[in-house]
Amino acid sequence: MPLRPSEYGDDLSAAIAQYLIAANEVMKRVDHLLHLELMDQSPEVELAAF
Repeated sequence: MPLRPSEYGDDLSAAIAQYLIAANEVMKRVDHLLHLELMDQSPEVELAAF
């Protein structure tokens, strides 16, 4: 049975929300790894808080 436009919109919204949650987790991990890498290179470097 084909999806009604409202069902399609709900599915699309849910997929986008899941993608954004996953992307946020990836960015947190990248930020953490970057912080570790910079601290290994120079302990005096202070990262700006965003």
